[in-house]
Amino acid sequence: MTQLYLQQEDEQEVIFLRPRDKGILSTTDEPEEYTVPRNRDLDEKSIVHIESALNGSAIRSNVRSANNFIQMDGLTINTMRNGRVMVVTSTKGGIGKTTLAMSLARHLHDLGKGRTIIVDLQHPHGNVASRLRIKSEVNVMSWLPYLQQELDEVTLLSKLVVRLEEGYYVLPAVEIGQTCPMEAAAAIIRELKRYFDLIIVDMGPEQHDLLVSVMKAADKTFVVIDYDFSTLKDVGNYTALWKKQGISDNVFALVNFDRGRKGRNKINRETCERLLREVGISIVGYLPEADNMRSIHNEGKLLVHEQPKHPFTKACGGVLKKSFPEIFAKPKQKEGFIKRWLR
Repeated sequence: MTQLYLQQEDEQEVIFLRPRDKGILSTTDEPEEYTVPRNRDLDEKSIVHIESALNGSAIRSNVRSANNFIQMDGLTINTMRNGRVMVVTSTKGGIGKTTLAMSLARHLHDLGKGRTIIVDLQHPHGNVASRLRIKSEVNVMSWLPYLQQELDEVTLLSKLVVRLEEGYYVLPAVEIGQTCPMEAAAAIIRELKRYFDLIIVDMGPEQHDLLVSVMKAADKTFVVIDYDFSTLKDVGNYTALWKKQGISDNVFALVNFDRGRKGRNKINRETCERLLREVGISIVGYLPEADNMRSIHNEGKLLVHEQPKHPFTKACGGVLKKSFPEIFAKPKQKEGFIKRWLR
Protein backbone atom coordinates (compact mmCIF):
# COMPACT_ATOMS: atom_id res chain seq x y z
CA MET A 1 0.00 0.00 0.00
CA THR A 2 1.30 3.46 -0.81
CA GLN A 3 1.99 5.80 2.10
CA LEU A 4 1.24 9.42 1.25
CA TYR A 5 2.15 12.37 3.40
CA LEU A 6 3.12 16.05 3.22
CA GLN A 7 6.37 17.51 4.46
CA GLN A 8 7.29 21.18 4.60
CA GLU A 9 10.59 22.05 2.92
CA ASP A 10 11.54 25.72 2.79
CA GLU A 11 8.90 27.47 0.70
CA GLN A 12 7.47 24.33 -0.88
CA GLU A 13 5.36 21.37 0.08
CA VAL A 14 6.66 17.99 -1.01
CA ILE A 15 4.27 15.11 -1.48
CA PHE A 16 6.17 11.88 -0.92
CA LEU A 17 4.82 8.73 -2.50
CA ARG A 18 6.49 5.69 -0.94
CA PRO A 19 5.05 2.41 -2.17
CA ARG A 20 5.86 -0.71 -0.21
CA ASP A 21 5.67 -2.63 -3.46
CA LYS A 22 7.39 -1.01 -6.42
CA GLY A 23 5.13 -3.06 -8.62
CA ILE A 24 2.29 -0.63 -8.16
CA LEU A 25 4.19 1.97 -10.20
CA SER A 26 2.98 1.65 -13.76
CA THR A 27 5.91 3.36 -15.44
CA THR A 28 9.15 4.13 -13.65
CA ASP A 29 10.35 3.80 -10.08
CA GLU A 30 11.50 7.43 -10.02
CA PRO A 31 10.70 10.01 -8.95
CA GLU A 32 8.96 9.10 -5.69
CA GLU A 33 8.10 12.66 -4.82
CA TYR A 34 6.17 15.48 -6.40
CA THR A 35 6.75 19.11 -5.41
CA VAL A 36 4.21 21.94 -5.45
CA PRO A 37 4.48 25.54 -4.16
CA ARG A 38 3.30 26.21 -0.63
CA ASN A 39 -0.21 27.57 -0.13
CA ARG A 40 -1.15 26.68 -3.68
CA ASP A 41 -3.88 24.32 -4.77
CA LEU A 42 -3.05 21.23 -6.74
CA ASP A 43 -4.59 21.90 -10.12
CA GLU A 44 -6.24 19.13 -12.13
CA LYS A 45 -3.16 18.68 -14.30
CA SER A 46 -0.96 18.17 -11.22
CA ILE A 47 -3.32 15.61 -9.74
CA VAL A 48 -3.50 13.67 -12.97
CA HIS A 49 0.30 13.74 -13.19
CA ILE A 50 0.58 12.06 -9.79
CA GLU A 51 -2.23 9.64 -10.50
CA SER A 52 -0.61 8.49 -13.71
CA ALA A 53 2.17 6.85 -11.70
CA LEU A 54 -0.21 4.99 -9.43
CA ASN A 55 -2.75 2.27 -9.70
CA GLY A 56 -5.84 1.94 -7.52
CA SER A 57 -8.85 4.11 -6.79
CA ALA A 58 -8.07 4.39 -3.06
CA ILE A 59 -4.63 5.79 -3.84
CA ARG A 60 -6.09 8.26 -6.33
CA SER A 61 -8.58 9.41 -3.72
CA ASN A 62 -5.82 10.07 -1.22
CA VAL A 63 -3.83 12.05 -3.77
CA ARG A 64 -6.83 14.24 -4.53
CA SER A 65 -7.45 14.85 -0.82
CA ALA A 66 -3.92 16.25 -0.54
CA ASN A 67 -5.27 19.41 -2.15
CA ASN A 68 -7.15 20.17 1.08
CA PHE A 69 -4.19 19.52 3.36
CA ILE A 70 -1.77 21.89 1.61
CA GLN A 71 -3.72 24.83 3.05
CA MET A 72 -2.82 23.78 6.63
CA ASP A 73 0.84 23.64 7.66
CA GLY A 74 2.15 20.39 9.00
CA LEU A 75 -0.80 18.12 8.25
CA THR A 76 -0.17 14.53 7.33
CA ILE A 77 -2.15 11.93 5.46
CA ASN A 78 -2.46 8.36 6.72
CA THR A 79 0.13 8.88 9.44
CA MET A 80 -0.54 7.74 13.01
CA ARG A 81 2.11 9.31 15.21
CA ASN A 82 1.64 7.46 18.53
CA GLY A 83 2.94 10.49 20.40
CA ARG A 84 4.73 10.52 23.73
CA VAL A 85 2.85 11.87 26.72
CA MET A 86 4.44 13.55 29.72
CA VAL A 87 2.43 14.79 32.70
CA VAL A 88 3.73 17.64 34.83
CA THR A 89 2.10 17.75 38.26
CA SER A 90 2.81 18.73 41.86
CA THR A 91 1.40 18.36 45.35
CA LYS A 92 0.98 22.08 46.00
CA GLY A 93 0.55 25.37 44.15
CA GLY A 94 3.16 28.03 43.49
CA ILE A 95 5.92 25.56 42.84
CA GLY A 96 6.41 26.31 39.14
CA LYS A 97 4.48 23.38 37.69
CA THR A 98 2.77 25.32 34.90
CA THR A 99 5.92 27.26 34.09
CA LEU A 100 7.81 24.01 33.71
CA ALA A 101 5.12 22.38 31.55
CA MET A 102 5.07 25.40 29.25
CA SER A 103 8.85 25.51 29.15
CA LEU A 104 9.21 21.83 28.22
CA ALA A 105 6.64 22.20 25.44
CA ARG A 106 8.25 25.30 23.98
CA HIS A 107 11.76 23.87 24.25
CA LEU A 108 10.76 20.68 22.43
CA HIS A 109 9.15 22.77 19.70
CA ASP A 110 12.19 25.02 19.38
CA LEU A 111 14.40 21.94 19.04
CA GLY A 112 12.20 20.68 16.21
CA LYS A 113 11.38 17.37 17.88
CA GLY A 114 7.93 17.03 16.35
CA ARG A 115 4.43 18.42 16.48
CA THR A 116 3.96 19.56 20.08
CA ILE A 117 0.96 20.46 22.21
CA ILE A 118 0.51 21.53 25.82
CA VAL A 119 -2.75 20.38 27.38
CA ASP A 120 -4.07 22.35 30.35
CA LEU A 121 -6.05 19.96 32.56
CA GLN A 122 -5.59 22.05 35.67
CA HIS A 123 -8.80 22.32 37.73
CA PRO A 124 -10.22 24.81 38.46
CA HIS A 125 -7.76 27.58 37.58
CA GLY A 126 -5.77 26.54 34.54
CA ASN A 127 -3.92 29.56 33.16
CA VAL A 128 -1.74 28.35 30.31
CA ALA A 129 -3.90 30.23 27.79
CA SER A 130 -3.85 33.51 29.69
CA ARG A 131 -0.12 33.31 30.26
CA LEU A 132 0.40 32.81 26.53
CA ARG A 133 -2.04 35.65 25.76
CA ILE A 134 -4.52 33.32 24.07
CA LYS A 135 -8.19 34.22 23.74
CA SER A 136 -10.16 31.33 22.34
CA GLU A 137 -13.51 29.64 22.83
CA VAL A 138 -11.80 26.29 22.37
CA ASN A 139 -11.07 24.39 25.57
CA VAL A 140 -11.11 20.86 26.94
CA MET A 141 -14.92 20.82 27.05
CA SER A 142 -15.08 21.54 23.31
CA TRP A 143 -14.13 17.90 22.77
CA LEU A 144 -17.20 16.35 24.37
CA PRO A 145 -19.48 16.39 21.27
CA TYR A 146 -16.71 14.86 19.15
CA LEU A 147 -15.65 11.93 21.33
CA GLN A 148 -18.47 9.71 20.09
CA GLN A 149 -17.24 9.86 16.50
CA GLU A 150 -14.05 9.11 14.65
CA LEU A 151 -11.97 12.27 14.56
CA ASP A 152 -9.97 13.21 11.50
CA GLU A 153 -6.89 15.38 11.59
CA VAL A 154 -8.41 18.44 9.96
CA THR A 155 -11.28 18.59 12.45
CA LEU A 156 -8.97 18.12 15.41
CA LEU A 157 -6.50 20.81 14.37
CA SER A 158 -9.05 23.34 13.19
CA LYS A 159 -11.74 23.01 15.88
CA LEU A 160 -10.35 21.36 19.00
CA VAL A 161 -6.93 22.88 19.63
CA VAL A 162 -5.34 26.31 19.27
CA ARG A 163 -2.32 26.80 17.05
CA LEU A 164 0.09 29.48 18.19
CA GLU A 165 1.92 31.75 15.77
CA GLU A 166 5.15 30.07 16.85
CA GLY A 167 3.86 26.78 15.42
CA TYR A 168 3.05 24.65 18.44
CA TYR A 169 -0.38 23.99 19.91
CA VAL A 170 -2.38 24.53 23.10
CA LEU A 171 -5.52 22.94 24.49
CA PRO A 172 -6.81 25.48 27.04
CA ALA A 173 -8.29 24.48 30.38
CA VAL A 174 -11.95 24.25 31.34
CA GLU A 175 -13.69 27.39 32.53
CA ILE A 176 -14.28 28.00 36.24
CA GLY A 177 -17.14 25.81 37.40
CA GLN A 178 -16.58 23.15 34.73
CA THR A 179 -15.07 19.72 35.26
CA CYS A 180 -13.68 17.47 32.57
CA PRO A 181 -15.06 13.92 32.93
CA MET A 182 -12.39 11.33 33.68
CA GLU A 183 -13.31 9.20 30.66
CA ALA A 184 -13.21 12.26 28.42
CA ALA A 185 -9.70 13.22 29.55
CA ALA A 186 -8.36 9.75 28.76
CA ALA A 187 -10.08 9.79 25.36
CA ILE A 188 -8.64 13.22 24.55
CA ILE A 189 -5.12 12.01 25.29
CA ARG A 190 -5.65 8.94 23.10
CA GLU A 191 -6.79 11.10 20.18
CA LEU A 192 -3.95 13.57 20.60
CA LYS A 193 -1.44 10.72 20.52
CA ARG A 194 -2.62 9.88 17.02
CA TYR A 195 -1.79 13.30 15.59
CA PHE A 196 0.89 14.79 17.84
CA ASP A 197 4.43 13.65 18.51
CA LEU A 198 4.73 15.25 21.94
CA ILE A 199 1.92 15.91 24.43
CA ILE A 200 2.72 17.80 27.63
CA VAL A 201 -0.09 17.79 30.21
CA ASP A 202 -0.24 20.38 32.97
CA MET A 203 -2.44 19.36 35.90
CA GLY A 204 -2.48 19.31 39.68
CA PRO A 205 -3.79 16.74 42.16
CA GLU A 206 -7.08 18.53 42.91
CA GLN A 207 -9.03 16.11 40.73
CA HIS A 208 -7.05 13.03 41.70
CA ASP A 209 -9.09 10.46 39.77
CA LEU A 210 -8.67 12.62 36.67
CA LEU A 211 -4.93 12.86 37.29
CA VAL A 212 -4.64 9.08 37.66
CA SER A 213 -6.52 8.43 34.42
CA VAL A 214 -4.09 10.67 32.53
CA MET A 215 -1.03 9.26 34.30
CA LYS A 216 -2.05 5.79 33.12
CA ALA A 217 -1.92 7.05 29.53
CA ALA A 218 1.40 8.87 30.02
CA ASP A 219 4.92 7.70 29.30
CA LYS A 220 6.37 9.78 32.14
CA THR A 221 4.99 11.82 35.04
CA PHE A 222 7.13 14.60 36.49
CA VAL A 223 6.29 15.68 40.05
CA VAL A 224 7.68 19.15 40.67
CA ILE A 225 9.09 19.62 44.17
CA ASP A 226 11.27 22.07 46.07
CA TYR A 227 13.39 21.98 49.21
CA ASP A 228 10.43 21.80 51.56
CA PHE A 229 9.82 18.99 54.04
CA SER A 230 6.02 19.08 53.78
CA THR A 231 6.25 18.83 49.98
CA LEU A 232 8.48 15.77 50.22
CA LYS A 233 6.11 14.20 52.75
CA ASP A 234 3.14 14.81 50.41
CA VAL A 235 5.03 13.24 47.52
CA GLY A 236 5.64 10.17 49.66
CA ASN A 237 1.93 9.89 50.47
CA TYR A 238 0.90 10.27 46.84
CA THR A 239 3.52 7.77 45.74
CA ALA A 240 2.14 5.15 48.13
CA LEU A 241 -1.28 5.71 46.56
CA TRP A 242 0.09 5.53 43.03
CA LYS A 243 1.86 2.28 43.83
CA LYS A 244 -1.46 0.71 44.79
CA GLN A 245 -2.85 1.85 41.45
CA GLY A 246 0.14 0.50 39.54
CA ILE A 247 1.36 3.79 38.06
CA SER A 248 4.37 4.68 40.19
CA ASP A 249 7.05 3.15 37.96
CA ASN A 250 6.97 6.05 35.50
CA VAL A 251 6.88 8.80 38.13
CA PHE A 252 9.97 10.98 38.58
CA ALA A 253 10.74 14.06 40.66
CA LEU A 254 11.92 17.42 39.34
CA VAL A 255 13.48 19.77 41.87
CA ASN A 256 12.64 23.40 41.11
CA PHE A 257 14.24 26.57 42.52
CA ASP A 258 17.54 24.78 43.03
CA ARG A 259 20.28 27.15 44.19
CA GLY A 260 23.01 24.61 43.63
CA ARG A 261 24.65 25.15 46.99
CA LYS A 262 24.02 24.33 50.61
CA GLY A 263 22.54 27.01 52.84
CA ARG A 264 20.74 27.22 56.13
CA ASN A 265 17.97 24.99 54.80
CA LYS A 266 18.43 21.48 56.17
CA ILE A 267 16.68 20.11 53.08
CA ASN A 268 19.23 19.92 50.27
CA ARG A 269 19.97 17.69 47.29
CA GLU A 270 21.28 14.83 49.38
CA THR A 271 18.26 14.96 51.70
CA CYS A 272 15.84 15.04 48.79
CA GLU A 273 17.47 12.10 47.10
CA ARG A 274 17.49 10.06 50.31
CA LEU A 275 13.87 10.77 51.25
CA LEU A 276 12.56 10.13 47.75
CA ARG A 277 14.64 6.98 47.41
CA GLU A 278 12.89 5.64 50.48
CA VAL A 279 9.49 5.99 48.77
CA GLY A 280 10.73 4.67 45.42
CA ILE A 281 11.07 7.86 43.35
CA SER A 282 14.23 9.07 41.64
CA ILE A 283 15.10 12.65 40.77
CA VAL A 284 15.42 13.27 37.04
CA GLY A 285 16.76 16.81 37.23
CA TYR A 286 17.42 20.03 39.13
CA LEU A 287 16.11 23.31 37.75
CA PRO A 288 18.00 26.42 38.86
CA GLU A 289 16.24 29.48 40.19
CA ALA A 290 16.08 32.26 37.58
CA ASP A 291 15.82 35.81 38.86
CA ASN A 292 14.44 37.32 35.64
CA MET A 293 11.96 34.55 34.79
CA ARG A 294 8.83 36.25 36.10
CA SER A 295 9.47 39.50 34.21
CA ILE A 296 9.87 37.55 30.97
CA HIS A 297 6.74 35.50 31.57
CA ASN A 298 4.73 38.62 32.40
CA GLU A 299 5.34 39.64 28.78
CA GLY A 300 3.76 36.41 27.55
CA LYS A 301 7.16 34.96 26.68
CA LEU A 302 9.17 31.99 27.92
CA LEU A 303 12.71 32.02 29.24
CA VAL A 304 13.64 28.82 27.39
CA HIS A 305 12.96 30.56 24.09
CA GLU A 306 14.25 34.03 24.91
CA GLN A 307 17.49 32.77 26.47
CA PRO A 308 18.43 29.38 24.98
CA LYS A 309 21.80 29.37 26.77
CA HIS A 310 20.38 30.12 30.20
CA PRO A 311 21.11 27.45 32.86
CA PHE A 312 17.36 26.87 33.28
CA THR A 313 16.97 26.20 29.55
CA LYS A 314 19.92 23.82 29.57
CA ALA A 315 18.50 22.04 32.62
CA CYS A 316 15.16 21.55 30.84
CA GLY A 317 17.00 20.08 27.88
CA GLY A 318 18.90 17.75 30.18
CA VAL A 319 15.70 16.50 31.76
CA LEU A 320 14.19 15.76 28.37
CA LYS A 321 17.30 13.99 27.07
CA LYS A 322 17.51 11.85 30.17
CA SER A 323 13.81 10.99 30.16
CA PHE A 324 13.31 10.50 26.41
CA PRO A 325 16.70 9.62 24.89
CA GLU A 326 15.01 8.18 21.81
CA ILE A 327 13.75 11.64 20.86
CA PHE A 328 17.29 12.97 20.73
CA ALA A 329 18.92 9.93 19.16
CA LYS A 330 20.55 10.67 15.84
CA PRO A 331 18.94 8.82 12.94
CA LYS A 332 20.97 5.96 11.54
CA GLN A 333 22.64 6.74 8.26
CA LYS A 334 21.42 4.75 5.32
CA GLU A 335 23.90 2.06 4.38
CA GLY A 336 25.40 2.58 0.96
CA PHE A 337 25.43 0.07 -1.87
CA ILE A 338 29.15 -0.72 -1.51
CA LYS A 339 28.85 -1.50 2.22
CA ARG A 340 25.87 -3.75 1.57
CA TRP A 341 27.74 -5.47 -1.27
CA LEU A 342 30.87 -6.04 0.87
CA ARG A 343 28.95 -7.62 3.78
